[in-house]
Amino acid sequence: MFVDAYNKMIASKDEILKNLELVLNQIVSVESIEDKIKEVNEELEQVVQDVEILIHSSNETDGIKEKELELKYDKLIQKLKDLEHQKEEVIDKRNKINTFISNLRRKSDAITEFDEELFNIMVDKAVVHRDKSIEFIFNSGYKVKVKARK
Repeated sequence: MFVDAYNKMIASKDEILKNLELVLNQIVSVESIEDKIKEVNEELEQVVQDVEILIHSSNETDGIKEKELELKYDKLIQKLKDLEHQKEEVIDKRNKINTFISNLRRKSDAITEFDEELFNIMVDKAVVHRDKSIEFIFNSGYKVKVKARK
């Protein structure tokens, strides 16, 4: 069952390469994340300016304003860390797909048997369930669940 699913996925090398290149060019992009990072950095700059203004003013509401700015700053820093993490994940996925493409191009036209290296590149993770079945989750999002033998 698993081998059949694997074979279906790799049956058409040219189609897979075409689809992977499409994924690389359209989906696995860091541009939108970088735009969001830029926006968060601009917001952080504004918070820093607001803090500088607060430092030079003497107002009864300074304590409240200071807490608001501190909370906003902390939220923006966390958002920035999350975006950086997302960017790293996208870059990692892009690198995996590029490695897969280069390995697939080196292979012969037809892949007729299980290739461990190719399989390892294609699999994102394997989840072992309590019933001892294993679910393979591929980088493309495709999932295959193999039931445990009795």
